[in-house]
Amino acid sequence: MTSTPVIVVAGTNSGVGKTTLAVGLMSTLREAGLKVQPFKVGPDFLDGIHHEEACGTNSVNLDGWMMGKEGCLEAFREAIAASAADIAIVEGCMGLYDGRDGRSEEGSTAQVAKWLGAPVLLVLDAWSLSRSAAAMAHGYKTFDQDLRLAGVLFNRVAGASHATWLREAMESAPSTTTIKVLGCLPSDKRLDAPERLLGLLPPLAMTSGKQSDRLATLRMLMKEYVDLSALKVLAASSSVPPSIQPITGQTIQELSLPPVRIAVARDEAFCFVYHDNIRLLQKAGATVVFFSPLNDKSLPPDIDGLYLIGGYPELHARKLSANSAMRGSIRDFSKSGRFVWAECGGLMYLSQYIFVRPSDLRTSDEVAQGGPLSSAGSVKKGDDSPFEGSDLVNEMCGLLPFDVTMTPRMVMGYCTSRIGGPLARLLGLLPETPVRCQQYHFSEATVDGAPAVIVDENTGAGTGIRGVEEHAFSVTFETPGAWPAPEGVIVGRTVATYCHVHLGSDPRLAPAFVRAARASQRVASLLPSGTDVVALLLGSQARGRLIGVSEHCDAPEAAGAHVVSRSAVDLNGLSGQEVEAALQQAKDRGVESLHCLDVAWLAKHRPALVLTQDTCPACDAAAGTVHGAVEAAGLDKRCAVTLRPTTIEEIMDSARQVGRALGVAEEATAAVVGSLEARLALVAAAVQSRARPRILGLESITPLVASGQWLPDMRLRAGGVDALGGEAGGACRVVESGEVRACRADVVLICCCGRSAAQATKNRLPLRSQVPGGG
Repeated sequence: MTSTPVIVVAGTNSGVGKTTLAVGLMSTLREAGLKVQPFKVGPDFLDGIHHEEACGTNSVNLDGWMMGKEGCLEAFREAIAASAADIAIVEGCMGLYDGRDGRSEEGSTAQVAKWLGAPVLLVLDAWSLSRSAAAMAHGYKTFDQDLRLAGVLFNRVAGASHATWLREAMESAPSTTTIKVLGCLPSDKRLDAPERLLGLLPPLAMTSGKQSDRLATLRMLMKEYVDLSALKVLAASSSVPPSIQPITGQTIQELSLPPVRIAVARDEAFCFVYHDNIRLLQKAGATVVFFSPLNDKSLPPDIDGLYLIGGYPELHARKLSANSAMRGSIRDFSKSGRFVWAECGGLMYLSQYIFVRPSDLRTSDEVAQGGPLSSAGSVKKGDDSPFEGSDLVNEMCGLLPFDVTMTPRMVMGYCTSRIGGPLARLLGLLPETPVRCQQYHFSEATVDGAPAVIVDENTGAGTGIRGVEEHAFSVTFETPGAWPAPEGVIVGRTVATYCHVHLGSDPRLAPAFVRAARASQRVASLLPSGTDVVALLLGSQARGRLIGVSEHCDAPEAAGAHVVSRSAVDLNGLSGQEVEAALQQAKDRGVESLHCLDVAWLAKHRPALVLTQDTCPACDAAAGTVHGAVEAAGLDKRCAVTLRPTTIEEIMDSARQVGRALGVAEEATAAVVGSLEARLALVAAAVQSRARPRILGLESITPLVASGQWLPDMRLRAGGVDALGGEAGGACRVVESGEVRACRADVVLICCCGRSAAQATKNRLPLRSQVPGGG
């Protein structure tokens, strides 16, 4: 069991003040010197932003429907471990028992409280109530006997007499005497918080002075009217179940892969994100960097993926539109074929234009000026707005085939989104994979001013989106009688949707996001075998991603790629004996590496993946040389992936490693490797009953060098016997001519290092005098 005390702050219903009181408790305990870890039950983003202002640390969502029990418990434990919290305060959603539907507790505060083994502090609006308040507490306590309703906080209490009556009422019935009254808080207009369509506006929408004053007032009220000592005692009685598995970070496989940099939009316009999504992306191998579409002029350097989260782009539409440099940077990034995921506000930003209402502009100006916020729920007829028509239309990134228009109609609720075929291919998941999401917005896609969604006249369900060729999902809202409807759009490798996806809803999602970002990285392969594997795994995509090779790479896919690695010694046209002499002279001159790398090109073109080897320093640039060049070019040293296969099995494992590094779906890599293994099996079956010839394998004639590593393995699998007794994975070695004559080889197989077949044929001539039949 965790030793961190936990308390769940729930409400009888929405609007009773639970967010205000939860934030007050968090801020007060933090002021007292405690590290407070905040949590929010359900899918809401805004309350968590207020938590962060009070606690100085990220608030984590615990959504029972989207994440499930183990997902919530993992998120809870990870957050506690990361913050080293002294106490956890979990704010509930809506009413204590409200969740996905009316039949079950799924998605409710009660469900999460029971999973955490945490006591519940019920916030009850006591305005116009006295003894009836105890009856309400009785109902909430007895409705679910498995829930531990341990305390109550009465809000909006009229005065001392009212508080006395409420306490007497709680003591008057056996069922409520065990519920401790932790406080009776008076109404205070200084606590009023600005609201808008999506609920409370985040603290960043208020001036720092006003927010600071509000928190100071809350702390004063908490210390005067709430029994904080009793609250800490209740929290200490929690019993979070122990983890079945230890908390782990990245796997060895993930740590061996090159880094993937995903840029996440984060500013006043883009502030809705599940912080667990960031953690899960990092756990899956991503390096997350933040940027501001409002204030930055370009995307961060060397990024492979872009995550545009939700927020309030309509309140900042004019500034977003004015930042044409950033819009162009995002447009170029998307059109380059790299991975973009845009949710809700992100979708709005990628549209052609945002059409806002006068009320949105008033709210925007009031936020900017720090003045009182007016209600912005709808536009009245005959609104005598001072804003010009041009103020209501703002150009966005122009990547999607529709505009976005603000409306008074709210779309809200949980939904199950089944992945469509194009998105399945992009993420490397199966079509129809269900993803539990939520939507909450007051805008819609429009074309020429009319709704873009095509509606079936008989069912009222959406059947498509005008101008959209590839939809992301088939979405069904979790409401009675809901019909599935196409939702979202895919343009190239850019995905835009109104769905807020929690990556904790399916353990495959975060790795799929990282893999999709990795799958657009540009590659430099500095060894021929690595280039062959890249070509095999990427197929037609290889030419677009393979931008650098070594001089020995002769695969067709390498045509047009820049030669990054060349021999430091010109060996063209030299015999094997002359090669050895030239290499020895180079060493005598102090040449440290036999290969030169184009560091300036690496610094300019910045490939995210550089394949190298560590099995032969003569054939291609060795790992140490490549790592030095990578660091000299200012690249992350982790981008260099070293292959060290010495057997056929290890070659297959290297192909799998390259597949992971390229972002190829595991199933696709398995299919390619499986086809190679099947061919090996066919060869093994074909030679099984045949005589096994003695094979002499050489990789150099002058001097004589018996081939090693995977070559003996290949000869064995082809039905031969190594004439020199070489074994799979053994090192190559220099041999004497007498040993060669004595080996009684039936076949001599010459595979000269760094030589073509024609060059190897030319260099076989000296072999005639050393091997019977060597000519």
